Amino acid sequence: MPFTKTFAATVAQQDIVVGSYTKRVTLQEDAGAATTAYSIRRPNSSNMPVTMLASVQYEIKGNFHPGQVLGTIAVVTAATFAQDEE
Repeated sequence: MPFTKTFAATVAQQDIVVGSYTKRVTLQEDAGAATTAYSIRRPNSSNMPVTMLASVQYEIKGNFHPGQVLGTIAVVTAATFAQDEE
């Protein structure tokens, strides 16, 4: 069952936390016209952040459970993000 939540992202890093049992998590700015670039840092990779331009969504695939931390997000300018889980 799809699950969507919104959260306020700030320039300080904050955790990306799964809210359901899911195989895919998509992050994107929750606005008509995206306004800010953002960085995603995933554990167990190179630990180097991936910077995404405004309006570009980021997708994470795997087998996830509620409460699992997938990494962190930080933005250039505070914004509201949508986290879609399918």
